[in-house]
Amino acid sequence: MSKQQSALAAAAKQALVDDYGYTTAETRRFLPSGKTKFFTDILPQLESYLEGTRRIITGRSIRKLRDAKLAEPLRKRSVEYLPNVKKRRSRKLEENRRTEVRP
Repeated sequence: MSKQQSALAAAAKQALVDDYGYTTAETRRFLPSGKTKFFTDILPQLESYLEGTRRIITGRSIRKLRDAKLAEPLRKRSVEYLPNVKKRRSRKLEENRRTEVRP
């Protein structure tokens, strides 16, 4: 298979994925997040429509959102939530340590 044929095959495969509609459950597997965050933050950014009682999300909008997220620069995780408390030893251990006579 030549490079041109493989490029055409990849483009055809992408077109199939982009034209397909995904349910919210399938989309949540592609864009891992919690249920609440998905429905409040992510779903409004996606193109979707109702098909009967099911919400169908277009593959093209999922791809656009993923590409936008991949284009963002990496962020360092915040460590503000970590406590800066020294571990305290038990009082009994401290008393035994102080009274111990060392040669």
